[in-house]
Amino acid sequence: MKPYRLLFRLYGTIGYCKNIGRRDVMKKRVQPKAAWLLAASICASLWTAGGSAGAVVITGPVIVSPLLPQVTHDSEPQVRVAAPAGSMVTVYEGATVLGSGTSDGEHPLTIALQHLNDGVHNLVAKMTINGEDAGQTAFPALIVDADAPFTIVDATALTTQLEMQSWDFSSAYAGEDPGTPLIYRNAKFLLRQIEPLKVIAPILPFGVQPGSVPGSAKVVTDQSRLYYVASSSPLPTPEMRSALPAGAVSYTAGGDIEGLDPIQVKYLGLYAVNSSGQVVAFSAVELSPQQIAGSIYGRVRDDLDNGAVSGMTLRFRAGADNHDGDVLAEAVTDGDGVYSISLPAGTYTVEMSKLGYVSSFVTRSLVFSEEPQESNQLIAVRAPEGEDTRIVLTWGSTPRDLDSHLIGPTPDDGSFHIYYGHKQYDYQGANYATLDLDDTSGEGPETTTLASVTQQVYGTYTFYVKNYSFEERLAASGAKVEVYQGSAVTPTYVFNVPASAGNERYWHVFDLNVSPSGSQVITRNELVDSEPQFVPGSMGVGADSMTALSSLSGATPDGVTVELADNDTQGLTVDDFSVTASIYNSVSEETVDYKLTGLAYNPATRRLTFDTIPVGMNDTVTLQVQPSASSQHVESGRVDTQLPPG
Repeated sequence: MKPYRLLFRLYGTIGYCKNIGRRDVMKKRVQPKAAWLLAASICASLWTAGGSAGAVVITGPVIVSPLLPQVTHDSEPQVRVAAPAGSMVTVYEGATVLGSGTSDGEHPLTIALQHLNDGVHNLVAKMTINGEDAGQTAFPALIVDADAPFTIVDATALTTQLEMQSWDFSSAYAGEDPGTPLIYRNAKFLLRQIEPLKVIAPILPFGVQPGSVPGSAKVVTDQSRLYYVASSSPLPTPEMRSALPAGAVSYTAGGDIEGLDPIQVKYLGLYAVNSSGQVVAFSAVELSPQQIAGSIYGRVRDDLDNGAVSGMTLRFRAGADNHDGDVLAEAVTDGDGVYSISLPAGTYTVEMSKLGYVSSFVTRSLVFSEEPQESNQLIAVRAPEGEDTRIVLTWGSTPRDLDSHLIGPTPDDGSFHIYYGHKQYDYQGANYATLDLDDTSGEGPETTTLASVTQQVYGTYTFYVKNYSFEERLAASGAKVEVYQGSAVTPTYVFNVPASAGNERYWHVFDLNVSPSGSQVITRNELVDSEPQFVPGSMGVGADSMTALSSLSGATPDGVTVELADNDTQGLTVDDFSVTASIYNSVSEETVDYKLTGLAYNPATRRLTFDTIPVGMNDTVTLQVQPSASSQHVESGRVDTQLPPG
């Protein structure tokens, strides 16, 4: 029988992790221990009830509804939670039990609550498994006013796009004489849209009880959005007025709006009142782009060593991907790489330039700050040195995480794969390729360097992008790849993600063919469903060249699924495989080897199983699967595979 080539796909117990976004907890901690890294993925349930030896960490039920603070006129509302099969969930307010139920593990558990009095209620869902405490989770605030259904008052019916007076909930006075009222001027309010009332999360804590009436308006900032936070006032209803005294405009994040003259806003225009006409909730107010200016501080860092970059010139233009518009502000970073500007919070295109760095345009959503904020940080990309090639990936705010991948040949007739799980390839002390910077929070940049020594290796190099977070379509990401060669500070090639109506996960950007006659960039620029693969020439075979690595945080894997390139599985036994594990703790920053027990192989399902590995939420378990030294059936050779979605 000929040796088999293996494809490894690793799974734990499939469960609620699909629904609550556990995909990214496994990322960025894989430390490959072999030259050939097979792409693999694990998905495991947050809960593993029963099973074999090992403690299981339970974090409590998952809230399904309500997800935000909610105002209701139902005095016996229902709540919904997700919990493992057989677990009991009990809802408490303080020590009072309001309702309970047992989960079937397949559907969200609906719990009808006992009668609630009018007011604000802070509820907690506690979970037990086999009578033992298994954690608890708090609900958002639930505000009950059972007198009558709410009346929605449409303030925008008074205005549309006409001049109007704004809301003034303040009893403050302006001028030296406290008895002098504010000078009121008209302000333009623009109708955005009419939507059902919704309480937005940044309003927290939102504690207006029926019987009290919100009065003064205070705002908190979340990038470019403002939210009214209600406070008590004797006024029965708000007045439509504008508090706009003459003088300089002043705005402090988290403080009052003072002296806005004029102010244009996009206004949702809905608020809720109870049966007595008392206001109990407000909707959001969003500023238009050219309004309130404030201090914005940030820092510029180097993409290779994360050091501060001084003396870099920054030019700010309004909006995304605006290369030719008016420059609204200009700044030069100081010795600590810090810049400061006075602009409204919002989205800007920043032009970055300095000798020794590539000239680039990046889009950033900037927020008000009194000191450098991480959200205002900019990354400066060094110009390549010598014959190096630098590849820069940028994109919009969504999807959250795109990943750069580079595959190519090695001097020993093998191949390398550079990505977040294997950031550098060296051969005999020389660096060939490196993922210099990996971004996981949107926009980028991610930078990959193909060192000049790599030009001596003939073959085809492939650069592609993976939509790792898979939250939004790759085609709608606004992704761009720029290729810098030699010491150029402007890109030699620019690739923009192509249009597509589909939801492809991979973008095959370009190939680089290197031969004795030179190098040539081959444009691919296509969105595909399958991950691009390295196409080998003559491949060497190494003793440890087939290894599957994967990692998972805070879950308890109990097996791996093995897929064979050939369908014939006859003759394989557990002795053909070597499965090892290690556990990394992010608090102690220590890694310990873990001895697997109960290892077994089922040829019918092609599944290797072992006793559950107990891990905590701060632990990452890394599984390694490879052919055993004594295997007569499994080929220790190069295996091409692709990472399955998920």
